[in-house]
Amino acid sequence: MNSYVISGGKEGKERLSLLSQVMLLFTSQFLSTVGLERGMQCLDLGCGGGDVT
Repeated sequence: MNSYVISGGKEGKERLSLLSQVMLLFTSQFLSTVGLERGMQCLDLGCGGGDVT
């Protein structure tokens, strides 16, 4: 395989933004459960479009 399967650019960013919106409730609950609060620092690997970061 000589090309990346998931498209990038504008289409890729739109896809990641949509996924972020769909997962917002779960993501918020998850961050609350693990004790992450505003102002704390963490490393976000594979942050996609950066919506959560």
